Amino acid sequence: MSKSGQPASERLTGRKLGEYELHEVIGQGGMATIYRATQPRVGRDVAVKVVTAPYARYEAFLRRFEQEARTSARLQHPHILPIYDVGVAEGRPYLVMAYLPGGTLHRLIAAHPTGLPLREVIRLTGEIASALDYAHEQGIIHCDLKPGNILLDGQGHAYLSDFGLAQLTEEDGRGRAARPPGTAPYIAPEVLAGDAPGPASDIYALGVIVFQMLTGQHPRQALGEVAATEGGVAVLPAPSIRRRRPDLPPGVQVVVEQALHHDPAGRPPKALALAKALAHTAGCSSSFRPPAPEFVPPAGEAAEMLEGPSTPPPDVEEGEPPVSAGGPAGEEGASPSDGDHTPPPEPTAAQESTPSFETEEPTPSYEIATTPQRPATRSGGQAMRWLVTVLLVLMLVVWFLLVMISLGQAPPG
Repeated sequence: MSKSGQPASERLTGRKLGEYELHEVIGQGGMATIYRATQPRVGRDVAVKVVTAPYARYEAFLRRFEQEARTSARLQHPHILPIYDVGVAEGRPYLVMAYLPGGTLHRLIAAHPTGLPLREVIRLTGEIASALDYAHEQGIIHCDLKPGNILLDGQGHAYLSDFGLAQLTEEDGRGRAARPPGTAPYIAPEVLAGDAPGPASDIYALGVIVFQMLTGQHPRQALGEVAATEGGVAVLPAPSIRRRRPDLPPGVQVVVEQALHHDPAGRPPKALALAKALAHTAGCSSSFRPPAPEFVPPAGEAAEMLEGPSTPPPDVEEGEPPVSAGGPAGEEGASPSDGDHTPPPEPTAAQESTPSFETEEPTPSYEIATTPQRPATRSGGQAMRWLVTVLLVLMLVVWFLLVMISLGQAPPG
């Protein structure tokens, strides 16, 4: 067995899969392995997600794998990880994604156990929220939003990934899954109770992530005890944030409490409304600018996947959390090479007011800086005419004065 827990016969490091040269493992799960790879034809690094045998033979898992490819391929957003290619080689289905060297948000949080600076949390929340609202507008619910599925590029910008459990909203009425989709600590109470996932359940997961970024802990870990239950459904109150981060404005607690509200109707209507309310607590601008992508998004739909037998194995569950590119899933204590963070300035009394969620402008406003127009200047010919006119007037005035002086000095007759 290898250090990653993968049999030696399964390791593909140093081999080629299709046109891709596979290097080290950067993500490992029970059903898929992610490699950093090179695409020699265009000379770029990519992340290749390869289905682990024997799951490559089962239709249930392949359906989910194909869904991830097709869902991601139709989402074109600066903060959603793009899919470059999908295919099958040597009987192994694989997915090719952009390679992001910054690892996962999970690693970044683990490297800052007392929490990230507020302004960095505001920026990351805005980037994640803009991608989440865009997916919702396309009728897609992520269903597995968590720090391990949020990747970071070399500049620390966030990218939403892993749509393997995503659901289309128009299909919500076709029945409920045998188990709630997603990763348990991030599943909204109404989904645990059996309701279909919706935008509000993704916003709940985003609220949990915001708490983790601010404190370095999951809310349940911060509570130090198992959450109370009502009707068999876990109800997670929001622990005090300022007890762990007294430097934060009081309004931050209100924002997180509303995001974690047990009733979906009590949560912000949009993910960006949550991000803007958080920015309001610190007196920051609510305009989130996405960075220019480091890659060219793919065009067109994903290729068709290999179909397998209709009966999946007993241990295959479609609700199993997927793995993500950019870092091992579920890793703890990893420390990426991050620089020191500058603490935010002390908030003023005006900045500590209770935030109100905005219901308008559901999409980010990308401001365009314009250069003030200068007034048009007179041409050279016009200036010359003005100069000649002034000189003539002066000459007439001088001539008139000389005439008057000469008349005054003339001898009497």
